[in-house]
Amino acid sequence: MKNIRRRFLIVFYVTDNLLLALLTLGECQIGETISSVVWELEFDNKLLGRILRPCIDRLLWFDKDHCFNAWRTYQKMMKANL
Repeated sequence: MKNIRRRFLIVFYVTDNLLLALLTLGECQIGETISSVVWELEFDNKLLGRILRPCIDRLLWFDKDHCFNAWRTYQKMMKANL
């Protein structure tokens, strides 16, 4: 059962990366997700981030602070690749 869940999460993550790349016309980093970008936009006090971040966090209610956690995971990935 864990294997199926892991596979689903990988497919979801890769789909999220692809969607972000399409939305930004490739103006994003490998490994970034929509959630991590939205959290960063809100942190920079951008209107789009202030609107989308609460919506995404509410939509994914089962993952408390989803956007922040996504941003933190992305930061860890970037540090590991340095």
